[in-house]
Amino acid sequence: MELLYGSQGSQKTQSGYINMLNNSKQQNFSTLRFATKDFKPPKYMHCHDRHTTKIWQTAMESDRVQWIIQQVVREESKSEEDVKQEAEHILKELAFTDHMTILRMLGYVLFKVLHSIYHDGVFINIETVKKLKDMIKHHPVVFMPSHRSYMDFTILSVVCFYLDLPLPAIAAGMDFMGMKVMGSVLRACGAFYMRRSFGTDRLYWALFTEYVHTILINGDRPMEFFIEGTRSRCGKSLNPKFGLLSVIAEPYLKAQTYDVLLIPISISYDRLLEEGLYGYELLGIPKPKESTSGLVKASSILRDNYGSVHVNFCDHISLRKYFGHLDRAVHACYPRYMLRLSSEEQKYMEILGYKIVLQQQHNMNYTPWAVMALVLSQHPHGMDMGCLIEETIWLKIIMDKCKIKVNWSTGSVQDIVQANLKKFKHLIEVEGPCNDVPKSIVRVSGITHEVKGHKTFSSNLDPTTIQETVNHIIIGNYRNQLLHHFVRPSLIAFSLLRRSGRSCPGTQFNPDTLLPDFKFLRDLLVREFIFEPKKLNDDLKQGLQFLVQCNAVVLEGFNSFILEKQANKLLQFLKSIFSVFLGGYWLTIQFLLNSTETHLQPTLPGKVQKWIAGILRNPGVEHEMLSLHMISNALHALVGLGYLSVYRVDNQKIVQPIQDQLVGAASKIAQFIDIPYLDGTQATKLGSTAAKL
Repeated sequence: MELLYGSQGSQKTQSGYINMLNNSKQQNFSTLRFATKDFKPPKYMHCHDRHTTKIWQTAMESDRVQWIIQQVVREESKSEEDVKQEAEHILKELAFTDHMTILRMLGYVLFKVLHSIYHDGVFINIETVKKLKDMIKHHPVVFMPSHRSYMDFTILSVVCFYLDLPLPAIAAGMDFMGMKVMGSVLRACGAFYMRRSFGTDRLYWALFTEYVHTILINGDRPMEFFIEGTRSRCGKSLNPKFGLLSVIAEPYLKAQTYDVLLIPISISYDRLLEEGLYGYELLGIPKPKESTSGLVKASSILRDNYGSVHVNFCDHISLRKYFGHLDRAVHACYPRYMLRLSSEEQKYMEILGYKIVLQQQHNMNYTPWAVMALVLSQHPHGMDMGCLIEETIWLKIIMDKCKIKVNWSTGSVQDIVQANLKKFKHLIEVEGPCNDVPKSIVRVSGITHEVKGHKTFSSNLDPTTIQETVNHIIIGNYRNQLLHHFVRPSLIAFSLLRRSGRSCPGTQFNPDTLLPDFKFLRDLLVREFIFEPKKLNDDLKQGLQFLVQCNAVVLEGFNSFILEKQANKLLQFLKSIFSVFLGGYWLTIQFLLNSTETHLQPTLPGKVQKWIAGILRNPGVEHEMLSLHMISNALHALVGLGYLSVYRVDNQKIVQPIQDQLVGAASKIAQFIDIPYLDGTQATKLGSTAAKL
């Protein structure tokens, strides 16, 4: 496995990385000196300096906004003065301000916080940053970080300040604006607040679009937004959102800029500050409202060690190069402010969104704890320490062959495993002496720790179930960080093992025979994992390449593969990783088949969760299957596949099961996994092939 740390562990500069916190100590860079340092970032060569008030005024005066104002006046019988006042109010609510003194004060606090909680450092791939500084001078730039934590945009802003990169204008949710004091502080540091949903509000659309465009075209600041739209609570990348991406691409497509550079950024955490909050949220307990008082109450986290953070600036994506084959002249027949993307541009916009997320995934860094979580999640009832160490070493070898980056510090794997068990002792309990490997049993802890300011009450689950489940959910989230590397070969493993349950060395197979199973599973899990549309054959080839790299299969002749003798262990492991997802989907289908109620779409996931909680003691039913994220993904996938229909009655969305299709899907899933046990009263409509009775 690629060893990122040198002989002195995390205190030494990594290959291509610097530890920002350690580097500042070596330069006698105190927190105060950091906050008051000279800040001279490179400027976009066509940028005209202007006050932040001028930015929103320029948006207000744009042709698009004036055109929309006239439409609203004419069609809604409002006075022009009233509509302009409304537009000005929206822009003032939206716009960021720029106060360097406030920024330095916040920088002082944040730098101190980073030193306090990230004991192992904040690492940055410095070589890419050097190239980025030159690119910023010549083209508008858009930062597109992964989104796992509230710390993402704060860390990125501190990194930019430390490296003398221009501070970005950050697209932030309206939730932050409502925070007393902090809402104004964040605005002063570059945050502009956008609504979660614009709906059909064409005035807001026009104002927001023009505000983003004037910043981008003039190059006042780099833009920053999250392609996933919201934080991922489950550790996996979320499917991309295309609305803001289309807004960013529009100035290039209508020839207002020569180019726009997109910079995907992968931010990886040893340990998430919100791990407990996410665990409870996935069980249906609402997150606490963002507030300054809540932030103060959460200050107890400063006493914990959250390991390290890796900020990886990925290779840039040039819109000129990406869209270069498209003819922009098609937009010359009507005014620029009336631009509508062509169907071909929309198609490539969607592909671009997936390209960005896949690049973020490719450049993530992982910790030994993520590898251990992957092993522990396969043993929900516990395993002995020796087995944990042995399987971690085996998995380390597999990941090394596939060049998956894991930040292994120096020392033996046994030392690393035991050190991580101590670091995550709030999630894991060890029965017996931790250093006595043969006599120690490791299992998920059933003792949960209170999250300050968070009421752990759910209308669907009783307190005992929540206490038993939340740590399983959290460990599953850490495991999920790695799953995109394994999902494609796992779909192949399901297909190969479906026929006999065990792979036989020397068995020959043609990839074409795997395609129907691979497609069914890929379509079923399309909301769980990132699959680029219309890349089915490429995904199959990628999965086969993984198995070849692991010496599980070898290419024999043209388009024919042979299983090696060591293939069975890997295939069984790959199958076991993803069986929890197929099991959760299968149970969701069983609820739909057994229920005679009318289901409203917003409340359906909670009903499924409550039903699964009632059968949690059944063999094959796992705690992770209570995750609302998994249940919601299952329901969306079933709608997409045509197994459920959704229709409106009195503005309410009703979900209608299509019985034959659901029974067929359940039977198909049952061919791939050992399905959970349901007794006769729990499976009245399933038939002999759909449940173990």
